[in-house]
This record gives sequence, structure tokens and C-alpha cells, in this order.
Amino acid sequence: HCGMNGLYAMKLHEHDKYNGSLRARKSVFAFENRILCLGSEIENEKEGGLHTTLFQCYVEQPAEAQILVNGEAIPFPHEADYEGPVHLVDPNGNSYFVPEGRVHLRYARQHSLHEESDLPTEGDFCTVWIDHGGVVKEGRYAYQLTVGEGIKHRVRVLAQERQHHAAYDPKSGITAVAAFEAGLCPEGTPVREVSLPCLYMVEQEGKRMTLSVADPDLHLYEGESDEWFDSEGKRIERSVYSREWLNNPSAESVVELRLEGRWLLEEPSEWVELRHEKRETTLRVRCHEAATRTINLKRK
Repeated sequence: HCGMNGLYAMKLHEHDKYNGSLRARKSVFAFENRILCLGSEIENEKEGGLHTTLFQCYVEQPAEAQILVNGEAIPFPHEADYEGPVHLVDPNGNSYFVPEGRVHLRYARQHSLHEESDLPTEGDFCTVWIDHGGVVKEGRYAYQLTVGEGIKHRVRVLAQERQHHAAYDPKSGITAVAAFEAGLCPEGTPVREVSLPCLYMVEQEGKRMTLSVADPDLHLYEGESDEWFDSEGKRIERSVYSREWLNNPSAESVVELRLEGRWLLEEPSEWVELRHEKRETTLRVRCHEAATRTINLKRK
């Protein structure tokens, strides 16, 4: 959106070969150097712990590195739990704010095996994660990362639920929504309803509005999932290269967005149509290959 902002979202369901009970809805909102990360509907039936990693940084010289938790420098080595709200600064000067939840920090020598030779390796790392516990039902998380400086401007969470994740950035005036399902949109955005799952970012100034929308589905095929299942009903692992739709072209889709107010296009567009009904405007946006469509509007 406007070259400096973006939005990513996913419905996570880990493969049955590993942990088929792990599910979540995740989103990342980027407003210049301010990044808001949200998770909801987190489910996990297996013991052993479930974590959301904030960062894992290699520290070449622990004696010279500065890692802060709530304004206090962390010594090396160190390991502790913190209850939100927690403010952290990593070795690279990036700031993190976690408003709630248990945050675990480990700052120590790490031992592992080389990925190619399997020979022992070691190094000093600072790793921080949100600890969701073992078995999780309806879990969630939220944290803000500000790149390269302290958190001077907070991004507001508008929605964090199964149907939507939404955020508002007061500094830029941009509202962003990850619509995981079609239907009504959260309050606080001029978009009232969408016809398909989609991502959109919008900013409004006076009688003008800039709206960016994308359908993240490549539409390589339609219909039921082509997964294979074993006798116990679990998915069988298959390479993406074995899928019949692998080389299919991306099909076009149409996302309809119902806006509050009567709006006109500032310039003609080959992939946007609009119609008016009472005090509302419906945009029909032709989407293709998950590309962003940026639309400039003015009040009628």
C-alpha cells in the first residue's frame, strides 16, 4: 500500500505427519517501520509446549551487546520468564512490546549440529518467545515490533478474532484488515462488507480515499481439497510437485467491497467497477495472481 505499508495473513494448519492438531490464524501488519503481529484461534492438543518466537539473535560479543527488558540491561548468561506487559530491545536495536502473556528470554551459549556435516557447533544467542503452554484452546497473542528504534507510536488492534484481524496506525492514518472469511467487516473501517476472503488497507483524508485490496488465493483450482488420507483419516504427506494443478494458470476472481458513503473513481480503471445504492458504494474489483489493486476514490 503506497509503497511503504503491507499486510500478510494465513490460516495455519500443520500437517498430520508432524502435529495435525496445531491450528492458528496469523497476521502481520506493516506500517513503515512499525510491525504488528497478531494470532488467534490457536489450538494445540499435544504436550511439549507451544511458542511464538519474537526473535533469535546471534551475539558475537555478549560483553558489548545491549539487551533490555523493561528498561533494564540483561546480563550474560540469563534465563527468565516475564509477564506482560513487557518491553524488550534486541541486540540490533529493534524494540518489541508484548501487552499480555508469558514471555520467556534465554540469553546463553547454544549448542547444535551443523546442517550439512552434523558436526557440533555452538554460539551465543538471545532468544525470546511467547509461551502459550502445552495443550492450547482458543489461544492468542499480540506484539508490536518497531525496527531500528524505540516504540514511539503504538498501532491499535481493532479486531482479533476468527473472521478478522484488523489494525489502525494513528501515525499514518491507515486502517488494515485481514478478512479470513467473507461477510461484515469490523467497525472502524469505511468498508462494511466483503464478498470473499481478502486483504485490504485504506486511508481516508477529507473527501479522498486510497484503498488497496488483494485476493491472496491464486485460484489454481476450484472445488474440494485434493489431499489424500490414510485409513485413520490423517493427511498423507505429498510433494507440491505431485499436484495436478501445479502448472495451472492463476484464475481471475472478483472481490466486492461495500463502502459507507457514495464514492467515485478518481480515474477510470480497467479492473474496477462501482455502483451506488442509497448511501453506499459497492466496488467490484477484478483480482489476479494475488496482485494488489490500488484504487483512488473521491466523494460524490
